[in-house]
Amino acid sequence: MKDSQFSLQQKILRNFYSFITVLHLTDEQIFSLARFRRLQELLRRQMNEMRQVRQSNECLYFVIHLNKFFQMAVSHTVASILQSFNFVITSRENNEVESDHIDHVISFLRLETRYKLSYDALTNFIASSILLDAYPSGMHSKTFSMQSTDHELNERLEFNSKTLYEVIYHRLCFKSLMSSFMKRFFAEHLVKKKAKKQKQCIEKHLITFFSNMISSDKIATQMHQEKVDSLDIF
Repeated sequence: MKDSQFSLQQKILRNFYSFITVLHLTDEQIFSLARFRRLQELLRRQMNEMRQVRQSNECLYFVIHLNKFFQMAVSHTVASILQSFNFVITSRENNEVESDHIDHVISFLRLETRYKLSYDALTNFIASSILLDAYPSGMHSKTFSMQSTDHELNERLEFNSKTLYEVIYHRLCFKSLMSSFMKRFFAEHLVKKKAKKQKQCIEKHLITFFSNMISSDKIATQMHQEKVDSLDIF
């Protein structure tokens, strides 16, 4: 390996690690609990700090999920250290959003002319469908309680809806909207402008649905059923 390549890999590796803490333990003759007290306090503090980071980024998961993510991240790093590991895409392994998603959205957008529906109503429903696909029942999208050192914690466990939309659904929705508008408008700049606007509407509705799902402690199935019931075309 060339020195330049080695230096590059060393630089990249530093992005994955923060720092190493060295603790000087007391004399071995001291009772073991007292001897390792500083280590215990350090580990607890770092665990709490990491939990706060994961909570602020809406990445709180059960140990079984963290273990799986860790295994997949290690395998990815072994295969390619130059390509970043994407947790959102990895979570959809063997459950990818199919390419026919575009055709379904295009077909659904035709309802605008057939039933005289507003695009706001259609993008609202599309966002509800995305919510159902992104947070299926039985996954980690439910409330759980756990005892912390000083208080009880009630947390929801799911990816941030904005991040999820940008990573998985953004491109597919935009292509669907572009294809739909191309059949109605000839000016390319007008097509892109309208597609971009409706794409943002879908994202806005999805974020609202996600927030309501969290605050009402409902599951995506309930949220989507309520949206289906609100449309007269079904």
